[in-house]
Amino acid sequence: MERKVLVIDRDEVLSKLAEWVVNAKNVDADYKRCIGRPFPTGGSLVEQLPYEDGVAAKDLYDQWIAIYRAHVPYRDGCELTQVESQPGGGFRVACRDAAGGTDLAFYARSVLIAIGLQEAQIDLLGDGEGIHYKLPQPKQLVGAPVCVYGGGMSAAEAVVAIAEAKRTGQDETPVFWCYRGRELEKIRGVPTIAGRLFDAMTYGNIRNMPNSKPFAVVKGDDGQESVFVRVDRQQQPGLPRRNECLEFAKRQTVVLIGAERPDDLLATLGIRTRAAADAPTVQRLAVTAMYETERRGVFLAGSLLDAAYIETSDFDAQLQTTVKEHPGCFKTALLDGTLAAEAIVGRLRGRSDLDITRELVARRRVANSVAAQSERIRERPRESGTSGGGARFTCLGTKERREQRDVVLSSGDNVVGRSIGALVFPDDASLPESAFRLRVDKNECSVLQGVKDVVLRVRVRSERTFQEGTVLQISEQRLAVRLRGGQLCLAHVDGSRPVIELSEQERVVSRENIAPDDRGISRPHFTAANLGDVVYYRDESKNGTYVEVQGSLRLNPGDEVFFGKQRIRFDCVVPAGVETQPIPFGPRLVQGRGTNPIDGVPPAPREISRPCLVLEGGTELEVADPSLPILHMLWSDGRATSKAKEMTNQCRTLWQCWEEDNPRDPSATCGKCVVTILEGMENVTPMESKERNTLEKKRNQLWAGKLDMSKCRLSCCALVTGRVRIVQNGAPPQQ
Repeated sequence: MERKVLVIDRDEVLSKLAEWVVNAKNVDADYKRCIGRPFPTGGSLVEQLPYEDGVAAKDLYDQWIAIYRAHVPYRDGCELTQVESQPGGGFRVACRDAAGGTDLAFYARSVLIAIGLQEAQIDLLGDGEGIHYKLPQPKQLVGAPVCVYGGGMSAAEAVVAIAEAKRTGQDETPVFWCYRGRELEKIRGVPTIAGRLFDAMTYGNIRNMPNSKPFAVVKGDDGQESVFVRVDRQQQPGLPRRNECLEFAKRQTVVLIGAERPDDLLATLGIRTRAAADAPTVQRLAVTAMYETERRGVFLAGSLLDAAYIETSDFDAQLQTTVKEHPGCFKTALLDGTLAAEAIVGRLRGRSDLDITRELVARRRVANSVAAQSERIRERPRESGTSGGGARFTCLGTKERREQRDVVLSSGDNVVGRSIGALVFPDDASLPESAFRLRVDKNECSVLQGVKDVVLRVRVRSERTFQEGTVLQISEQRLAVRLRGGQLCLAHVDGSRPVIELSEQERVVSRENIAPDDRGISRPHFTAANLGDVVYYRDESKNGTYVEVQGSLRLNPGDEVFFGKQRIRFDCVVPAGVETQPIPFGPRLVQGRGTNPIDGVPPAPREISRPCLVLEGGTELEVADPSLPILHMLWSDGRATSKAKEMTNQCRTLWQCWEEDNPRDPSATCGKCVVTILEGMENVTPMESKERNTLEKKRNQLWAGKLDMSKCRLSCCALVTGRVRIVQNGAPPQQ
């Protein structure tokens, strides 16, 4: 009999639920960012998916596995290896039977990939095969000491489950809980684990081992391989370092340090990651509004799309910035899978892609609307996404006292406050002891709403997409993304003025559209469009646009977080394996090529040239401060001006929107300060989306289409990290 659908799974279907059953975990319907988000709706089977908050994982597993066994053909222990297109259409899906070691093949007209994230592996000397990266049945670990490595919720739950199993089995051997830091900040105060952890610590033999890490696998004289865990390191003058280690059998070692996207596997399937204009250093997956990839007939769903993904209808064009947030939780995966399946069925039934897309967009818009109207609550701290890594921020100080201080925050949740946390501001009496959190994952950084008394705003520096309920602060005005007549628009929060209608076509919004008497609003201030379930937004202003943080907000490089009297700028994510020690201050320099391995691997060693700017005629300008743009160097040397009548043979660069007293904060809107890079483009910081958009727009408006985009830069934005030779383009021809 021909099967309509077949589910294959590397482990077992519902493996995540089965893992939670082992941990005796409850499943929350409103966990993390999914508070208020509705369950998917559909036929009789889909209607059985919703569950109550706090339901036991075992009860949910029993309910859902019964649905599988009765209605859905599936095959366990089948690992996906390749998806091959067939000449007559459809796909040959190649798999490997994990138990028998045989190769299998299935044929399908459409493929939906929802394999989730892979367990992060730890770097070890020797062969790490055999170490547990998922918690096995705890009773399998009874009878010998156990090492659990990790400082997050998964590790805490594993420690508790193993301790309980040892107590039941009357095993007095200890559970060694090893983690990198000094404290377990990621689980502090989490109610779902606190009670069980306290009980386990009381009656169980649990030994905390802070500042420890597995580093090698060594084969002993008996031929058995053991994992060596360094728990202490001492240094005495004139003597070699002394390391104290513990030794565990491989089968007694559990490593739980988060998960990461399987980019290598996806690449073999023909699914590439891409960069969007609003965050050119971050690689994301791209799909259509139907969740279809660049391979027609292959779809994605679930946590593969976390924490954001690119939505596009043209994979051949340069992907600009339809970057959509994807709140990672169990419920989101259910919604993705249901909508993607409906898209597949709709196409098989002959419906047009346009009709399918419109329906799915409307469904997501309703889901976003319900979620936006729900009560906001604080997210729970979570574990690190990967081992190592972090994010660089620059503390910019207050209006009264500006400062430039570079800091590095580790992966996971970092508390910010007056006296408690990874980043503290003891002199700011307006802040509580603990104000909010900055979450750092492998490729992303987000700011999470803290206590109610702390107002969090983020000045966005690039293109964005906003869901319904997002509130924007523009000068003295507060605009919110609202749903009116089934369409998204921008409305004044206080209802004092007419709404700003939006369509699929990008429109310019100026002071006249928002508040004609508010001189803090630029003309134009931003452009926006209605993309169906989100609003596309690009700032064009000098004074900026601020997003009020409600729940959480993903940060892009250059975004600034305002809280209390402070502001900090997010510079970039530092990949795992890269040393995350603070470096001498250099705002945005950390985004430059050769100074920070933003592509995920350290750059090859190269000779760093002396930073200088070489002008026409061979004149060299020293880079005294690498955090200042080219325009500041030209202005300081009398070679740039804001007044066209002052232009001379030497003073050949004009600007209108830049400010001498705030040189590190370019508006990048006038497009007049163009210079051409003749040599050393690799020694100039990468172009961000705002600069690129201004150059593309002003190329025809001001420069008669004569700019070479591959060589031209706005001197108010570009920073010099080595030897760079330029030509000043002079004033635009129309001046």
